Amino acid sequence: MRIQIANSDQPTKRLWLELPIANDPTMSKTIGKMASLIEPGQTQVTVIVTDIEAPVPNLGKYILTDDFNTGIEQMNRLAQKISVMDGITLSKFSGALDIEPVNSMGDIQRIADSLDDYELLPGVTTDYDYGYHVLYETDLEERDIEPLEELKDFIDFEAYGKYRMEEDGVRETDLGMMRRISEPFNPERNMEMGGLSQ
Repeated sequence: MRIQIANSDQPTKRLWLELPIANDPTMSKTIGKMASLIEPGQTQVTVIVTDIEAPVPNLGKYILTDDFNTGIEQMNRLAQKISVMDGITLSKFSGALDIEPVNSMGDIQRIADSLDDYELLPGVTTDYDYGYHVLYETDLEERDIEPLEELKDFIDFEAYGKYRMEEDGVRETDLGMMRRISEPFNPERNMEMGGLSQ
């Protein structure tokens, strides 16, 4: 993950930082690089995030320009977490960001810390698909499938799927349908929050 930062008083002075920061436990080298953003005579500088490159495609929408001021350590912790995510986990993170309310770096971190609570449903695109998924692909044992096979011509998968999607709070994302396991998502979808424009 890379973030571009700038001096808020001189936004044309920019610097790319690679995160997570390795081999700099005290962050002294990183702070030294950041010193290049300080103008002569400035005693205090506000650093802002101006761009981000990450394997989570929509992350830049949610990293607010002033999030860098919450601390490089918090941003570095997020980058460490992202660096060990596999493709499915990155997709879940991306989808959860689009559905959950995100107003701060703390919200982003909370979502990143709880990705086991989300289920991404690739291939589920309709009410029928979800009804079928719930009946056939969720915790059924072999002995339970045989009676379902006998009844499948009599089951209205579309009606059942619609009912269960509402009950389970399933939401559509750019990467497929998603649900929160512990409790359904709130009825209202997360609206676009102010962040970096992509």
